Amino acid sequence: MITAERTQDMETTPTVNEELLNFLDYTILLLSQANTVDEIDLIMDDFMSEDIIHVFSENNLIFNIIPIVWLNTYKRVIHASSSHDFPLKLLWLPILFKNLGWELNGNSELQIIYGEALSKLEEDLSLFNMLNILFLEGLLGKFSSAYSNFNRMCSKLNLTDQEGIDLENIKTDIRELGW
Repeated sequence: MITAERTQDMETTPTVNEELLNFLDYTILLLSQANTVDEIDLIMDDFMSEDIIHVFSENNLIFNIIPIVWLNTYKRVIHASSSHDFPLKLLWLPILFKNLGWELNGNSELQIIYGEALSKLEEDLSLFNMLNILFLEGLLGKFSSAYSNFNRMCSKLNLTDQEGIDLENIKTDIRELGW
C-alpha cells in the first residue's frame, strides 16, 4: 500500500526538465564569471533574444534566481569597478524582470548599492553615475519616475554640442529598450 501511494505521488509531482536545470547552471556560471563590461554586453545579447525570453517566461519559477545573480554580477563588474563604462543593453534587465514578475524590492543589498550609487552621483554628476541610478531605480520598480529622474539629471550636465547629440542618441537607445 505504501508503495502504491508513493508511485501515485511521484506521478502527480511535476518533474523539472534536466535541460532547463543545465541551462540554469550554465547561466549562473556565465554571470558569475563575467568580469568586464564587454562580457556583460555579450551576455545581454543572449538575454535580449526572443528564445531566451520565451524559456524564462515559460519556466519562470525555475529561473527566478537570476535577478540575485545579476545583482551580484552588476555589483562586482560595474558598481565596484573603477571603470566608467556602462553597457546600455543592461538597461533591458529591469524591463525583463518587470515583465517576468521577478523582483528585488525587498533585497537589502540592492538598497545598499542604491544608496552608494546616490552618494557617487552627488560626488560626480556623470552620465555613468546617472545610468547606474536609472538601472537601480528600474530594479527597485520605480519605472514611473526613473526615466524622468534620468532626464532631469541629464539636464544638469554641461555638454558640448557633440556631447549633447551623443546623449540624445543614448536616450533614444534607452527608450527603444522600453523605458
